[in-house]
Amino acid sequence: MTGLIVGKFCPPHRGHQHLIDTARTQVDRLVVMVCATENQSISGEKRRDWLQEIHPDCEIILVEETLAEDPAP
Repeated sequence: MTGLIVGKFCPPHRGHQHLIDTARTQVDRLVVMVCATENQSISGEKRRDWLQEIHPDCEIILVEETLAEDPAP
């Protein structure tokens, strides 16, 4: 079974680590999706690399958010 966690992880913290560690025990494969925009203070690449270092048994992927946000009603 494959699991998926999606987040910004800006920055990754112990709560994220606990979530990922707990999810990893529940599945055969865990994919962690790091969502990033170009205006964030910590680059998506850096956050992805940090998570990969902390969780080498997970697949960490970076997704650049390029869709415009809906204007406020």
